[in-house]
Amino acid sequence: MISTATTSLASALALWWSFDDGTARDAVSGRVDMVAGHHSYAPGVGGASTRALRSDEFSTFVEVSAAAAPVLSAAGFTVEAWIAPRAFPWNFCPLLRQHDESRGWSLDLDYQGRIVFRVATATGWAECATRDALPGLHPALRFANEGGDATNTANFGDARPAPSVPLLRWTHVAASVDAAGVLRVFLNGQPAAEFAAAGPFVPAPSSPLVLGRTAAPVLPLFLARPRANLPHDCSFDGLLDEVKLHLRPLPAAELRTAFAAVSLPFTPPLAFRRMPTAQDQPGRFGAFSAHLPYDEDWDRTRRFDRAQDIFVRFDSTPCTFVVWNGTIYPIFYAESGDVGQQFEAFETWSKDGCHEAMMDRQNRQSSWRIVENTPARVVLHWRHALVSVRGRPANPDPATGWGDWVDDFYTIYPDAVIARRTVLHSSKPVSNHSYAQDNSVLQPGLMPWDIYEREPLSVANLAGQETIMTMGQGHHGPADPAFIEPAVIQLHRFRTRWKPFMIAPPGEVFGGVVTNDQSWPWFLPCWHHWPTAQLIESDGSITFVENGRPKSSCLTQGWGYGDYKPAAVVLTDTSVTRFALHGMTEQSASALAPLARSWRQPPPLTVATPGFSSAGWSVAERAYLLDRIDPATPASLALTLAASADHPLVRPGLVIRNWGDTSCAITRDGVPLVAGRDFRLGHRPTPTGTDLIVWLDLSCESPLRLVLATP
Repeated sequence: MISTATTSLASALALWWSFDDGTARDAVSGRVDMVAGHHSYAPGVGGASTRALRSDEFSTFVEVSAAAAPVLSAAGFTVEAWIAPRAFPWNFCPLLRQHDESRGWSLDLDYQGRIVFRVATATGWAECATRDALPGLHPALRFANEGGDATNTANFGDARPAPSVPLLRWTHVAASVDAAGVLRVFLNGQPAAEFAAAGPFVPAPSSPLVLGRTAAPVLPLFLARPRANLPHDCSFDGLLDEVKLHLRPLPAAELRTAFAAVSLPFTPPLAFRRMPTAQDQPGRFGAFSAHLPYDEDWDRTRRFDRAQDIFVRFDSTPCTFVVWNGTIYPIFYAESGDVGQQFEAFETWSKDGCHEAMMDRQNRQSSWRIVENTPARVVLHWRHALVSVRGRPANPDPATGWGDWVDDFYTIYPDAVIARRTVLHSSKPVSNHSYAQDNSVLQPGLMPWDIYEREPLSVANLAGQETIMTMGQGHHGPADPAFIEPAVIQLHRFRTRWKPFMIAPPGEVFGGVVTNDQSWPWFLPCWHHWPTAQLIESDGSITFVENGRPKSSCLTQGWGYGDYKPAAVVLTDTSVTRFALHGMTEQSASALAPLARSWRQPPPLTVATPGFSSAGWSVAERAYLLDRIDPATPASLALTLAASADHPLVRPGLVIRNWGDTSCAITRDGVPLVAGRDFRLGHRPTPTGTDLIVWLDLSCESPLRLVLATP
């Protein structure tokens, strides 16, 4: 408990929660008020020997009945508290309130870190708010590609957000209203805002006094698709301490004294919640089932067993491919774990808004499994439905009730390259479905301008010619006028050593950028309804301010919106299959051209041994498919690969079906290759035998002969 000048009888102190005994005991009345919802206690502003209430954002609040609450009058009052927010609310959240529809008051923290003091008067509600985090920031603004138009598109130029109340640090907040109806807000003992209302304060004596929770569900702000968002209740997210209510307006001098009496702890009282990245160091290649914790409060709301997540580790890179129930989508994290990349599966739209995997907040219709897990490669299968934020399926078949479902296969090799085959099952497979929209995922504490270079995207063609794609500022497209279209490679220019890339399949080309005419960095959208806002039913909520939550941004729309190119897809009456090549690289976009050519136009392969046949190249698996058609034939296979500059060989896979359980040695043009260094082997059991999986860590642009034989 902190003793300050505000504790004197002259201050007319009417309520004081210090939380120092681990309860919401009112030091004035001695009454112990119940703390509802999940909560805990942490060191308070007075140091390790004191306590603060730790509110969980989802359920915590304290309520004092109207009969027990202090009686306020038109003469005015003062409310004060120490707060340390962990995240800003989606709209606003009261710190302390007592009101009905037309009477009372509320002291709020809002979405941009402002303190907003609302007071009822005889002529209506008056509001006094601290400064905006950005000049002119208000809820009507949008990013240009998320509900923006010529009248409401945000562009703050060189300004960067500066919230009134910082995250993760203690701030002393106070507000008062006097008999003349003048509202004042103070931060850390200093005046921060003032507003003269048109009349005195009108109290709400029949309403309860509530700490830290909204009175009714509220919608998130900055909605791209308002019809596809649902209101929600929320509690304050962070620490609350030394909450006091005075029956008179305290002068500024007393509030300065109250603030100065506290020596704040040097150590920040809180840390951001970080999405789990599994690790950031190389290790044995493979897929691992795991429980990836995020945050105690958030994890408590989930309904999963302890092995619901998967991560793939690489021995050649500190990047990690993470399948976590919180993001639903898989994320390929760069070495720091601060930023990652995912490329969406299919997405479509209806009057309900978007239908996609990320709308399935509880993973009700989404599941992952490990199909293969060998030293040569990992194969993951993701099955999910395309649903809206209300859980409704896309394109339900009137006869069967089946909506759109997706089978998504990721074939992952030790070089951190992923071949992807995605099958959409739909009664309308040629309707408007997007595919492979990129989403960059940011840990809390970061905004898009923190993770991207000023020109965030490079593209290259198959010949290896590279250019920056300019975005915003009146020019959208290749910065180099000599660049020869089409672009088939895109590289996201993170400010990290390892960067994500995507390569278009045969028959497909780069689909363009998401952009507008705003200056850097305001052409970059920033969403926070995903990845971890799983209790907020929102289809498209954006933020302009670092709010303590994980966020995502987007540069491209993938490879098209239902404009299926026959050479790039496999189309049936009830399905469409699309392909992509993803990965992480230390190279430039131009340096990825050989990889792109090897995948899109691989070297012709010839089988030179009886008893074996070739089923050709699989774009879906980034591998040659072969069959041992005569089990009596010795397990010895000779291959020739007509590699060239146009058809290079770049670290391919070989799948030899029915090879058997034996291992193999490999020679290249008569020279033995070293197992583990030059190639890796795996075996895949099937109902009829055992397949051999080979990954070759070889790259060349000239013909070669390979011989695989049992040792």
